[in-house]
Amino acid sequence: MVTNWEIAAYRERLQAMMKQLQGRLTYLCDEGTRVGGGEAADAIAAPTLDIADLGSHEYEEAVTLGLADNEQHLMEEIDAALARIEDGKFGCCDYCGQAISKERLKALPYSRRCIHCMKKQK
Repeated sequence: MVTNWEIAAYRERLQAMMKQLQGRLTYLCDEGTRVGGGEAADAIAAPTLDIADLGSHEYEEAVTLGLADNEQHLMEEIDAALARIEDGKFGCCDYCGQAISKERLKALPYSRRCIHCMKKQK
């Protein structure tokens, strides 16, 4: 069972993680716009277009967008964990209802499942 003091510590940690992710997501979106809209568009218009450069720009844009998607997904998981705190359901497995181990919550404070249900899912 997670104590009120631990809940407060998890809330703080989750909020700090969210703030950090928001900063990284903003950076990635700005970077994606710069790579995708700015330089790549200029490269296409350039008379000395190198097909390798164009491929590199497309690859960079795809990686940046993939990273942004991952950050967005993690933010959604953190937001859901914060909602579980508010609902009084934090630290309980969404599948079996049993307590999620403190070790797992320390590693992944946004965990929805206990380790047993996670293993079953695989």
